[in-house]
This record gives sequence, C-alpha cells and structure tokens, in this order.
Amino acid sequence: MMNKKYIEYIREFLFSKKDEGYKEFTAKIIPNIDSESIIGVRTNILRKYARTLSKDEKVDIFLKDLPHKYYEENQLHAFIVEREKDYSSLIKDLDDFLKYIDNWATCDSLSPALFKKEKEKTKDYILKLLDSDKTYVKRFAIVSSLKFYLKEELDMDLFDKIMKIHSQEYYLNMAIAWYMSYVIIHHYNFSIKYLEENDLSDFVFSMSIRKALDSRQVDKDRKENLKRIRMQKNKS
Repeated sequence: MMNKKYIEYIREFLFSKKDEGYKEFTAKIIPNIDSESIIGVRTNILRKYARTLSKDEKVDIFLKDLPHKYYEENQLHAFIVEREKDYSSLIKDLDDFLKYIDNWATCDSLSPALFKKEKEKTKDYILKLLDSDKTYVKRFAIVSSLKFYLKEELDMDLFDKIMKIHSQEYYLNMAIAWYMSYVIIHHYNFSIKYLEENDLSDFVFSMSIRKALDSRQVDKDRKENLKRIRMQKNKS
C-alpha cells in the first residue's frame, strides 16, 4: 500500500505541472507513443524534480515500478538514473530500465555522468548493448558512443560494430546517421575515405551527409566535397 501511495504522490506532482500546449508539442515530436500517455511536463521541471527524488531514500519504489504508465515517468526515471554515483548500481538500474524505453526522446536524454568517468568499463557495456534486439537499447548504445567515444578520438571497435548494424527501424537508422555525421564532423578525412569505399544503406548515407551539411562545424570546402560524394553515390 505504501508503494502505491508513493507512486501516486509522484504522479500528483507531475499532473500539477501539466501544460496542455507542451503536451501537444511533445505528442507531435514523438508520434510513435500514445498521446494519452503524455502528461505535458516541461523538461526543466522534470530535471529539477529528479534532483529532489534522487535524494529520497524511497526513490527505489519508483524505479522498480516498471513499466511506467506515463512518458514523463520514463523521463523522470532517466534523469534519476543518470545521477547514480555507484557504477554497479548504475548498470543494474540501466539493465532494469532500458528494455522499457519506447521513444527516442527518453533514450537520447539518458546520459549517465559515470560513463565519462568509467570509459573503459562502459565501452564493454556499450558493446554488449549493441547486440540487443531492442531498438531503443541499441539506439542508447549508439548515442552513448557518439557522446563519449567519438569527439576527441574515434573508438574503432564501436565504430565498426555500429556500421555493421542493418535494420529497417527508422529510429535506429536515424541514430546511426547521427553518429556517422559526427564522425564526418570530427574525423573528416577518415569519414570521406569510409564513405567512398564502403556501402552504407541509402538512408544512412544520405542522412549522414545531410546532417553534416547542416552543421556549422563543417566548412564550405568540405561541404562541397560531401555534395560531390553524394552526387557520385546517386549516379552509381
């Protein structure tokens, strides 16, 4: 009974912060989930509330209440878990939660601080997640690779495994294209050689280049070269 009351207590807070206009906006950008599962709470409010709940000794009641009923509960869960300070607890919480993620926003919002501090152990964990058959578990692994193993130095183990993913899932292919666009931005010479010598799916290839072309971090000459490569691909 106490557990149920704690969940109701959290839901009452979420509904007290409901913004109908923001609910409509969220429903438009996340069309694959039931709009009735969206309350309409702004992200800054959820993050602030997550900071409060993460200090509550009863927060495990909420974290174990899976699957959650509302989108905002998933967001809240993500923002609590990413604050975890013990690595073993973080991995356990992620293993419990990731399989229930059902949208790109929750997936991409989840960014554990410990991943940056424990890069060696995290790399092994991400490689394992890339073998998952669940779209958003795999997307989380790709986005985490983008965030933590790409900008300064490209991790080739992760790169090779991501590039070997073949899927019909839109949100998974978008993550691969997003990842590849960052490879283009941060490791341009390597990426050009790869784009010219390897067969990516038409969707991933075109979206990777489109995202790179949209970036202010890619100069005019490089953008012209990317357009040339795209044109050559379209002719072949």
